[in-house]
Amino acid sequence: MGAAAARLLGRMLAFLRRSLARTMGSPLPLRLLPSLPPLPPELTQLPGWRQRRRTLQLWALAGLLLVLRPLWPIRLLPGWLLGAVLLWAVVELLLCCWRPRRWS
Repeated sequence: MGAAAARLLGRMLAFLRRSLARTMGSPLPLRLLPSLPPLPPELTQLPGWRQRRRTLQLWALAGLLLVLRPLWPIRLLPGWLLGAVLLWAVVELLLCCWRPRRWS
């Protein structure tokens, strides 16, 4: 059921893209969303960027889990799992502050 629904959704989006391209007179492929701006150099080029980016991603995951906690699928997750993710985020942040990777 899930694969069929995904296939149907893909076909519908392709049809909408083609019809929009024809009506607007623009060539295919039509970008429905604007391109995202590049990441700042602190997260891509400077020494230790991998550690900072991993810490930021982990904090985003922990925050997302806390915000989505009232929703039904997230309620099925045990509390110790959410606590472990938050603890992991705190440990990553402390490692980033205490021992930053300067030449990675």
